[in-house]
Amino acid sequence: MSNARNVLVLGTDQATRSLFVEWLDGEGWQVVDAASPESAAPLSLVVLEVAFLRGGGLQPLAEAKLRYPGVPIVVVSPTVFSSVGCCGPCAAALGVAGVLPKPIARATLMEAVHRLARSSS
Repeated sequence: MSNARNVLVLGTDQATRSLFVEWLDGEGWQVVDAASPESAAPLSLVVLEVAFLRGGGLQPLAEAKLRYPGVPIVVVSPTVFSSVGCCGPCAAALGVAGVLPKPIARATLMEAVHRLARSSS
């Protein structure tokens, strides 16, 4: 699969997931079913919603890092201010490719996906 454009969306509610699927699908990305992500490997990117970036709220991020080593992760969170840069110090502190605020605009998500997704060759 030299042109794989597979994105795994984790931790979102059904409405947010549906919206992300619509946006990603509309730009040629394949949203992988979280129940069987291995079937669509290789993954280009993981989009992970994390409600709280402090304390126990980071457990889903730790699990994603272990389960998908080497795959860039973009964290979407309502606890991130819109002024925080996607790939700035906050992302570095979390050890992820990017962080995005929620609510999120389509253009913001798509820019991050295009910029940060791992290309497979």
